[in-house]
Amino acid sequence: MTPAALPLAAEVIAVVFIGLALGSLASLLVHRLPRGLPVGRTRSRCPRCGARLGARDLVPLVSWLAARGRCRHCGGAIGWRYPAIEASTALAVLAGWAVTGVGAQAACLAVLATALIAAAAVDLEWRILPDSALLAAGAAGLGWRALAGGTWAGTVLGAALLAALALGLRAWFTRRRGVEALGLGDVKLMAVAGLWLPPAALPAFLVLAGTAGTLLGLAWQRHHGAHQFPFGPALAFGLYATVLAHTAAPGVVGV
Repeated sequence: MTPAALPLAAEVIAVVFIGLALGSLASLLVHRLPRGLPVGRTRSRCPRCGARLGARDLVPLVSWLAARGRCRHCGGAIGWRYPAIEASTALAVLAGWAVTGVGAQAACLAVLATALIAAAAVDLEWRILPDSALLAAGAAGLGWRALAGGTWAGTVLGAALLAALALGLRAWFTRRRGVEALGLGDVKLMAVAGLWLPPAALPAFLVLAGTAGTLLGLAWQRHHGAHQFPFGPALAFGLYATVLAHTAAPGVVGV
């Protein structure tokens, strides 16, 4: 490794560490938000035996691997969801850094990645999208658009267009098919996407989210035998992927 590459390697390690820490936060949110538990005011505990977890138990990814996926107090199994969320968040944060470099834009993307992954995981388990996660993603979106120099008129227009589209689809499916294809949480997440993306990038977002939703729906039907499935994860993937693609190649994915 050349001397010039050393700072880059150190930067990558730092970004991965931050991403894992944010992934640990996302795991905490996934456990506490749908249960109405306080966030940040109580010590983490084993969900099985209730034992307080110390620093050695809370090192992202490493603690789970070292304990072989079990609580060191009661020996109970700790699900793979926790390391999966931590690793996914780290990869998403790293991808954001690779596109923008270190700076305020990377910080906005890190908040978005954490909020979207937490919201998607909650939706998969509970079929809800937590308002607090969507608010964090929306606030980061406003900061992102300010940094990108976009017009506030375009930002408001994008959010309104996607929210109106989601509400229209929700009403159509409810009337014609008697099913609620999109929940109000999905409508809110569509509006959040409009805060992040310029109007010209919205078609790419809809295509990516729709494709991801189709694949998720097929997998959900195969494993759960149900036609209705949580659409939030598809919207979350479509939003983050479109933001990265538009930032890396604005001339290709909208302007």
